[in-house]
Amino acid sequence: MVAPIQFTVSAPDPHNHLFHVRMEIFGLADQSHVDLAMPAWNPGSYLLREYARHVQNLRALGTDAERRSTRKLDKSTWRVDCSHTDRLTLEYEVFSHDLTVRTNHLDDSHGFFNGVALFLYPTERLHDAVDLHVLAPPDWKIFCALPAIEGAPDRFHAKDFDELFDSPVEMGDHDPIDFEVEGKPHRMVIWGRGNYGRARLAEDIPRVVASNAKMFGGLPYENYLFIVHLTDNGYGGLEHRNSTVMLYARQGFADAWTKRPPESQPDGKYVDFLRLTSHEHFHVWNVKRIRPAVLGPFDYQRENYTRELWSVEGVTSYYDTLLLLRGGILDAAKYLEMTAKRIKLFSEVPGRKLHSLEQASFEAWTKLYRPDEHTNNSSVSYYLKGELVSWMLDLWMRDVSDGHKSLDDVLRFLWEQHLAGPEVGYAEGAYEKIVSRLIDADVAEFFDRYVRGTDEIDWQQFLEPVGLRLETSHDEGRPRPWMGVNTRSDGDRLVVTFVPTGSPAHRCGLYVGDEIVAMSGLKASSTNFGELLKCQTPGDVIDVHVFRRGELLLRSVTLGESSPDSYKLLRNEDASDRARGLLKGWLGTEDVASTSQLAQPKDNG
Repeated sequence: MVAPIQFTVSAPDPHNHLFHVRMEIFGLADQSHVDLAMPAWNPGSYLLREYARHVQNLRALGTDAERRSTRKLDKSTWRVDCSHTDRLTLEYEVFSHDLTVRTNHLDDSHGFFNGVALFLYPTERLHDAVDLHVLAPPDWKIFCALPAIEGAPDRFHAKDFDELFDSPVEMGDHDPIDFEVEGKPHRMVIWGRGNYGRARLAEDIPRVVASNAKMFGGLPYENYLFIVHLTDNGYGGLEHRNSTVMLYARQGFADAWTKRPPESQPDGKYVDFLRLTSHEHFHVWNVKRIRPAVLGPFDYQRENYTRELWSVEGVTSYYDTLLLLRGGILDAAKYLEMTAKRIKLFSEVPGRKLHSLEQASFEAWTKLYRPDEHTNNSSVSYYLKGELVSWMLDLWMRDVSDGHKSLDDVLRFLWEQHLAGPEVGYAEGAYEKIVSRLIDADVAEFFDRYVRGTDEIDWQQFLEPVGLRLETSHDEGRPRPWMGVNTRSDGDRLVVTFVPTGSPAHRCGLYVGDEIVAMSGLKASSTNFGELLKCQTPGDVIDVHVFRRGELLLRSVTLGESSPDSYKLLRNEDASDRARGLLKGWLGTEDVASTSQLAQPKDNG
């Protein structure tokens, strides 16, 4: 059966970076006009991106092949005359040369498009079924998670526009990596050169998928597609219901790692790729199916506000690494090492004292996706803090329930709710109510302090019941002198990029954009800045000369003490049997380094 709306997408000249789109709309009898809109944002990426700005050369024809008038109503909506016709044919072009996970990219090596950034939709017919025909250049293959029509490799069907928008398309002369998990086909298609090992990916990615599936008791889709774009220094991902798009550094797979035996521990940046893969795939459940009520069906023209993004992204960030451990890809020592680094990163964000998780979630549209020089001073990421608070919540639930309940049970409860009523998302505050019900305790204080509030996290309060402790140290055994600036090199110039609130630089009046030219009477540059600081002692007052807007200024800085260089999560040797049991229930093992083990001299024999 022919769908009432049909699209044909082609790329006749990839060098021009223009996708050509043909749209046919049926069933327009008795209408004088139809309003067509382009989405303004991409679900999963909370910023209005105004995709309509890339549309050009829009034209419309009626059944009689007569040109029909089109008139722009607002930034992303067109009104098209359809009087005395039951069908419209529209043609337009979309400029596509923005290589991100949420936009379109077309050149002579491949084509990629996101539905929200390519397709117009009738504003009153979002629920209509849609057929998609992709005309790829010769020798290019087409990759899409939508079901194919009658097995045709270039024709696909979407039950409605939500599904169409949620199904990105990649095309090119790619050689996919195919595998099965639980009898269901999975495909990873990689564009761009890189130091990855195909055999290694074919072995590790199924383990990632299987570990995630085990958490929820199976896979909720019939097939899944990983689209990977490799660039010099890219990083990021965007979840979709049955697929994901990931941007990653081409040299980020650690070539030496691909030559190691399969049972070895992943090293370096390759762990980051596995974590990104786990994160995006975990979204199959957490947000694409289990979701806050406001995140679907979507209003594609304006912000969709929620205070629950921490439960979407923060919880997923917690599990993306934990499930690598459960899947046998990481061991407990590596997992705790990675987690300790996250604590260190969080401790260096001054905005954690001002911005709650609920605020960060609600204000994502204006803060997280629009960073500036003051962002880290005034706000916190619901990814990072959400991950750490989810971890503390998990440990606390295990402690209060004597190991019988955990954050796993919250997600499984939400999953069962989804299966019972897939069209209904959870209301704000649902996490708090579910946790309270599961552990039969008042959890308001926890959520008041760490979700709605900005209290500092008492790490030891949550770590001690599972027999762990957090240890910090300085590389040289004592704090180094600290000025309190982040800098970048501009040739030999040393330019300030960040001044933390309350730092020595902040107190003395150094600004972002200042060029530091001298310290204590000596020329400062990008190559000797660290050495000049090492010559000082915390508490010293030094003269710093800077250029600001072309004017030479002098500031006197009283140096402070650097924060710890190392954060480690260690096992308490005197932990009780109960604590050891909780630790094993969480990590699956008690085999974690203790303080005494770290203190033992190395055997050089």
